[in-house]
Amino acid sequence: MRILYLVPYTPTPIRTRPYNLIRSLVKSGHEVILATVWETEAEKQSLELLQRSGLQVITFPLKKSQIFKNFFRFVTSTKPFQAWYSWHPKLANNIIEELADSHSKYDIIHIEHLRGAIYGTQLEKHLFDFPNRIPVVWDSVDNITMLFEQAIQKSASRFGRWITRFELPRTRNYESVLSDRFDRILVTSFADRMAFESIRQARLDRQPRKGRIRSGKSKHQDDPDISSHFEVLTNGVDLDVFSPNREVRKLDTIIFSGKLSYHANVSAALYLINNVMPNVWAHRPGVHLQLVGKDPHPTLQRLAVEDGRIEVTGMVPRIEEYLQQATAAAATLTYGAGVQNKVLEAMACATPVVTTSMALSALKAVPGEHLLVSDNPLGLAEHLINLLDDVSLQKRIGENGRQYVQSCHNWEKITQQLVLTYENAIESNNHFSTMA
Repeated sequence: MRILYLVPYTPTPIRTRPYNLIRSLVKSGHEVILATVWETEAEKQSLELLQRSGLQVITFPLKKSQIFKNFFRFVTSTKPFQAWYSWHPKLANNIIEELADSHSKYDIIHIEHLRGAIYGTQLEKHLFDFPNRIPVVWDSVDNITMLFEQAIQKSASRFGRWITRFELPRTRNYESVLSDRFDRILVTSFADRMAFESIRQARLDRQPRKGRIRSGKSKHQDDPDISSHFEVLTNGVDLDVFSPNREVRKLDTIIFSGKLSYHANVSAALYLINNVMPNVWAHRPGVHLQLVGKDPHPTLQRLAVEDGRIEVTGMVPRIEEYLQQATAAAATLTYGAGVQNKVLEAMACATPVVTTSMALSALKAVPGEHLLVSDNPLGLAEHLINLLDDVSLQKRIGENGRQYVQSCHNWEKITQQLVLTYENAIESNNHFSTMA
């Protein structure tokens, strides 16, 4: 199968979903052409490594000047800024040339994220040209509307809540429209799928049927029941990288991992520090809390200066080493969307995880067996204290967590499901083409 895989940011081990899906598709014998942009020299070097490994890459630098131009497109449109952020005309034109080349026949086009969807909508006349129409799979990853609705209520940043409140109506409308535009839409959890179906149905309910205009570009425009159009494709873990370490774990060390500038992670880390850890420290004053991840928020850095028991590492070369050494991992999420990679990565390292039901909602893991769950500070603190006190409990939850990830979040199995999605989209497209 020949796949044009468009990602609006450079796939790296940190951006685990596109990075591992692309590698797994290539390993399975499929020909993948990656179309993407890069913003930093490190990202450029990552793409060069992928090219040296044999992957064909179409890429252009997304410079600040282009992002500035995209901001003005955002101001003069009804789309959210997320939609325009990664737009690059040269990349779009290059894709058009690829599609126009009779020798560059693609079986499927895969577009990732809300930031990538703009390429699909802007290139419709090329993507939807009968009889040579190429089916398109949009991997939304998460439903951003659902995430923003939570952030307005629970984000720790007042400025962040204001920005989110401004972006929410545009995002809701845009995601609703996008739900009709592609052959298949992928999400990482059932909750995200339900959110897409809900905002789409709300739009249809507001629009009288006589007033609905078919664009001729989507076979879903007036279909009230398109449940098969949305598919849940969970996230996986690189089980070779994130694996248990035979060395003895550090005593009294709790880790919180993730990008520490991301608003949901900042809120979760502050909740852990301010609401949960005081109860833990009351029982074990010497417990060390590590916040591991890139671009730490200034508030988190300040708290680390004020309390020596808190360490903020910033970007680290190998985050798995920190997970392997920790006594327990805390994922005290107060809001979020999709699958939480921080939870899966810790479980893959056999590090026992304490989390909230927010993280559990996208997983099939069983509380008390694969990880420990509570939605209040005292309950979370009690779970952490029990793990710190009981080595056998650490081992049991950690090993069970590793087994769960091996069974349910293996990239090879997830890629097999993705290929089946491609095949179904191609078959449906062929049938639709003969009917048009």
